[in-house]
Amino acid sequence: MRRALPLLICCIVGCITPVGGADAEQLRTKGNELFCLNGQDLLSFVVAKSDMPGCRVLHRGLAYTVLENSNPEGRGIIKVRLRRLRGGSDDGYMMINAD
Repeated sequence: MRRALPLLICCIVGCITPVGGADAEQLRTKGNELFCLNGQDLLSFVVAKSDMPGCRVLHRGLAYTVLENSNPEGRGIIKVRLRRLRGGSDDGYMMINAD
């Protein structure tokens, strides 16, 4: 039982660690990226070019972690975890352009 305990603890910690944990690269916004909590809202936000609930234009220097990126070219819409300045985070979608 004592030998199995460290293995059990490692398995539990591995299951609790969120996606994009400590090993994920922390990136910073360059400014003017579009962010929405819902991916469909992001497309409407781009087309309408007006305020939408849950959407905003990000300013420079916000930390984020990429959760899903289906486009290897580094352009388009990606799922991210955006870290708030006063703590906490928001999972949503960001439109990026690799410049």
